Amino acid sequence: MEQVCKNDDIPGPLLVLILKLNKEGPMKKDVFRAPGNQASMKKLIHFLHHGRLVNIEHFSVYTIASVLKKFLRKLPEGIFGRTGEEELFNMIQLTDTEQQRDLVHKLITSRPIVAQHLLVLLFGTFR
Repeated sequence: MEQVCKNDDIPGPLLVLILKLNKEGPMKKDVFRAPGNQASMKKLIHFLHHGRLVNIEHFSVYTIASVLKKFLRKLPEGIFGRTGEEELFNMIQLTDTEQQRDLVHKLITSRPIVAQHLLVLLFGTFR
């Protein structure tokens, strides 16, 4: 995650994608399940890789969600890392909700600040 996000900042273009999803995604059905338009995805990814300015209004939230999912899948260790992911799955098995909450809080705050920011933005998208 740190290799992609320099200076503990989420790259501007990625932030713009997430903010559009935060704004429009909750009103759409199955935004993370429905596939985006493949041609539009390739175009958007090309623009993002080459640092070109993008008018985000030309892309559907489904296309943006698909590009974001692709980005997240390519993170070498994911957002939580291998051990963090294992901890998360173990937490689900706990019956004490207060203990779950404390462990989730501990896990999230143990991540690099950029990962914490990304999680906050992603959680806001899932309202």
